[in-house]
Amino acid sequence: MAEGCPETFPDREFLFYIWGFERKSTPAFVSKIERYGLNVPVTVLKSRKESALLIRES
Repeated sequence: MAEGCPETFPDREFLFYIWGFERKSTPAFVSKIERYGLNVPVTVLKSRKESALLIRES
């Protein structure tokens, strides 16, 4: 970290949570979408550009 920066490097537990989030959480998201119906609109944003476009159009 930069000199004088109070933040420390994230601990190991947090890094494992981040690294495994998609693998562990995706099944729960898919399950809930299937459970509550396919009529619920879901938008998958794959880039910052897509996110910015969605925000501008809202």
